Amino acid sequence: ASNKRLIFSNDNRSCERPGSVSCYPAAFADLPGEESEFHIVIDKTVSTANWLTFGLAVRGMACASSDGLGKTSDTWGIRDDRSSTSSQSIIAACGKDLKNFRKLRDGDRLSLKVNTTLGVCHFSVNATEFAHQFSIPTGSASKYFFAMTFADDHKVTILPYYR
Repeated sequence: ASNKRLIFSNDNRSCERPGSVSCYPAAFADLPGEESEFHIVIDKTVSTANWLTFGLAVRGMACASSDGLGKTSDTWGIRDDRSSTSSQSIIAACGKDLKNFRKLRDGDRLSLKVNTTLGVCHFSVNATEFAHQFSIPTGSASKYFFAMTFADDHKVTILPYYR
């Protein structure tokens, strides 16, 4: 389901957008169950065109030409305008801006913890630096994807999960 113009490496744990390929190229990962967690580290950011977004999406989100996570309907997450050095990241749900947070940077660890039975999605940056909980429609985990759209020349890596 992920955009074919993204570059996957490291046994598909790392993903990079080379240059300005596509428009809002998206990468997706299945939720393994009704209670799921997903953690990434931002390996490379640059001040460049486009938006970096991360969050949760209902299946069916376009793998290109969307408005990214949080702004697109049926998505929840963080949006960061990489072409602006002064603006902040935006926490948003289904097109509604909710909160602001500082710009994302190299080394930031972004996490989502989802419970589709309870209808909650907990987002955090660097474990305790910032957190926000979204309400989502209840349903099967198969209804959702963990998702990310990439700004030009940005790279992330999925982190292993340890209890």
